[in-house]
Amino acid sequence: MGAVLLLVGGLAVSLLQHYRERGAIDAPIYADLQQIEFEHRSAKLAGALFLLGSGAAGDVIGMPSGDARFPNAWLAADKTLPDGAVYLVPRNAGFAATCAGVTKLLAALADTRPVSPRVREFLSHHCSA
Repeated sequence: MGAVLLLVGGLAVSLLQHYRERGAIDAPIYADLQQIEFEHRSAKLAGALFLLGSGAAGDVIGMPSGDARFPNAWLAADKTLPDGAVYLVPRNAGFAATCAGVTKLLAALADTRPVSPRVREFLSHHCSA
């Protein structure tokens, strides 16, 4: 019986690793971010924006991207990939938000909503002076 449980456990871990490598586990988070991006594509954000979430992405932070085709970039506020990267749509998007705006948003969220330390770091390094 113990050998069977060990085999089943090993198989489960292998499948989980396989799906993680293929992105299947992260797909719902990216799907939520893509839906938000699509819904807000026609209106360029003026600065950093926080959206309460209820889907797989959870709470979301939006920023102007400076890209005419995709004027806003969206990231999951309290989730990161296993390698520490942030969930960002569009991927490799730039930001046109000021560091003052990012600081103000993060300060407002400090006591009320969780924001991953890695997301805070990412935003602080990608804002403009």
